Amino acid sequence: MYVNDFNQDGKEELAVILYVGSGTTGVSIDELHIISLSEEEYIFTESENETIIPNPMYFKDIVYESDRYHSQLLKEIQLKSYYNSDELWVDVHIGDKKRSVKIGPFEEKLTVKDDTPVLGNIVSFDVEEGRLKAKFALGLLFESWASPYYIGDIYADVNYQMGEFSLENLYFSELEHE
Repeated sequence: MYVNDFNQDGKEELAVILYVGSGTTGVSIDELHIISLSEEEYIFTESENETIIPNPMYFKDIVYESDRYHSQLLKEIQLKSYYNSDELWVDVHIGDKKRSVKIGPFEEKLTVKDDTPVLGNIVSFDVEEGRLKAKFALGLLFESWASPYYIGDIYADVNYQMGEFSLENLYFSELEHE
């Protein structure tokens, strides 16, 4: 848990990072929550006998839903696989930046199922120097494999404004395979 003014509105919020998913087949998922406090701990009811009751929205939990960051990542990241001299390569495009990654070597010539990035199976969030950060494993699927082959990680700043999350400053870091 981290306390900071994540949206620069002059009031501190609580960031809670929950570890919600794991498995033996390459699944590890964090979930990011921002807990904000209302300025009104109590509210008045609008009835004949106006009474003061606890504000049910005093603590507001805003979750960075996986479908939100997944759809943004798929808009930002494109993969293009190809063979060059019997070596499999993947171009990772993030915005106007491109990185070429050599895949393998493998004992057999593999076919990439399609060039859709595999994202969301390994997700982590953190806070560094008061800023929300995210890391997403980037993989691709081979036709003959059941699990993704991970080629690197996507790092991003998480922007939180007015109850909404977005990813900024995305960059790719290649994994070193032996």
